[in-house]
Amino acid sequence: MKRLFLFLILRFLQTTAGIASPIDSLYHCVMTRHSVDFRAANQLFVMLDAEGVTDSLVTVNPQDGVDAVRQRVCYNMGLFYNATYKHRLAAAAFTQAALYAGKVGDERDRAEALSAAAVQHHLLGDFEKAIRLISDALHTDSVLHDAEALSCDLNILSGSSLSAGRTDDAVRYILKAIEWEKARPEPSKLAIRYGSAAEILNKKGDTESALHYATLAYELDHKAGNAVGMARRMSQMADIYVTRKDYVAAERHYRRAIDTLEAHRELHSLSIDYRLLAKVLTMQGKHAAAIPYYEKAEALARQTGNRFFLSLVARSRAESERTLGHHELATNYLELALQLSDSLHSENQEQMSAELRTQFEMQELGSENERNAALVRWQQWIIAALLCVLLGGIVVVILGRRKRMRKAALAATAPDAPERAEAGSSSVPTQLPEEGKKAGDKLPLADRKFLVSLSDFVHANMKSRKITIDLIAEEFCMSRNQFVRRLTAITGETPGGYIARIKMEKAVRLLRHTEKPVKEVAYECGFDESNYFIHVFRQAYGMTPQQFRQTPEVKKGLEPHDGD
Repeated sequence: MKRLFLFLILRFLQTTAGIASPIDSLYHCVMTRHSVDFRAANQLFVMLDAEGVTDSLVTVNPQDGVDAVRQRVCYNMGLFYNATYKHRLAAAAFTQAALYAGKVGDERDRAEALSAAAVQHHLLGDFEKAIRLISDALHTDSVLHDAEALSCDLNILSGSSLSAGRTDDAVRYILKAIEWEKARPEPSKLAIRYGSAAEILNKKGDTESALHYATLAYELDHKAGNAVGMARRMSQMADIYVTRKDYVAAERHYRRAIDTLEAHRELHSLSIDYRLLAKVLTMQGKHAAAIPYYEKAEALARQTGNRFFLSLVARSRAESERTLGHHELATNYLELALQLSDSLHSENQEQMSAELRTQFEMQELGSENERNAALVRWQQWIIAALLCVLLGGIVVVILGRRKRMRKAALAATAPDAPERAEAGSSSVPTQLPEEGKKAGDKLPLADRKFLVSLSDFVHANMKSRKITIDLIAEEFCMSRNQFVRRLTAITGETPGGYIARIKMEKAVRLLRHTEKPVKEVAYECGFDESNYFIHVFRQAYGMTPQQFRQTPEVKKGLEPHDGD
């Protein structure tokens, strides 16, 4: 039913949005078949090379492997969608590339894809998602000791943190990026980091420090003979003077930047500075002087096809024309801005159509894979059943031994272990193993953050009863095998055992500190059946939840205390 509903929505959007491009069609062909069509993949790379997406022509062959080919296809399609301003599709393609890179064990490519996906989510305004993705990439690049990638990751993280309202974090990250760049012989990159620091500090309101870093960036660009870079630093200084409300100085710096950008035909930066200079002139009451710069910004926006920027220029000019008493012109520009907004909305609908088409076809591929996997599982079950008949006795012995070992381990974790041994199973489990405890709690910071995030996710989704290893792995942008390996390496436990332990810890807290019925405790801990919850609790602690509540320690904790 879900697939049918998705199909109907897809057909409606295809009707309103038009037919997919040849590149999209080849992309879907490569990604939605059970086995990769290498001829279609190479044809796709030829088309992407013709679009100028790749630096050189990419080719693949059957020896590369299915996952490796799809990883390269997804990454290059992400570049294509980014170049065509389809950021939502680009984010999905880069995320898929990261998953495939994880499957083939290429951590460097995985980190690069995660970083690219983070940039797309930042452009879409999903700053929290961008922060999670780039933090994952930063951790991987730290393990790989890739200084260039670390500096880039920190720069992206600072920008997303700033947009998310975490100004102090943004400052901290960009200063770390500057430290990494200072150790590398690339002054051009260091100038970019200084420029980012100037922008962040300006938005924080620390204009003195912002001007300092903008000046450092200007000096590096001047030393390298980078005239365009110098012009951009001039624009940054002008932005800082605007924050200080020193509009005369801001106008002077914008004009100097524009002179250089005009000489080098840097259209994108030039169009932005035209608009900003016009706004500075209006802030000084010079509305008539601002109009020519709005006209230049409008002309460049039309030339580059940037409809979003054109809508901003149209709105700003409408305000100036209204102030000058040109009401008809003001109305025309306001209508232009509204028309551009409508066209951008239609483009978003086209992107949504493409996303739904990809999702639908991926589900079809998943269904085919599930049918094939079901046949394999059936054969495996037959073999497993035969092995169980032959080795049944050994299995019983092993399970019994494991049960005894588990009870002994639980008994050893409590501070009153000797009394528990004497009193038997009626003793209260007063202390449980701490989450993620390993080697005397000497875990690296990254591993501790991973366990905290995992624990928060399990607690947040405990009542939904939909916690699966695949769902958790997807949340952390990992493959299933990657997630299992990492959790086992940190905790020494399987994901199922780790999740079960978290549920039992919550159950003990609820039973100890609340008077909620056992059935309600079971429900809050993610159990549909209270009988099964009781069975699991008895296996873990040697007593039922009701018996646990009847122990003296718990009964005393639940009794009301008299005030002093």
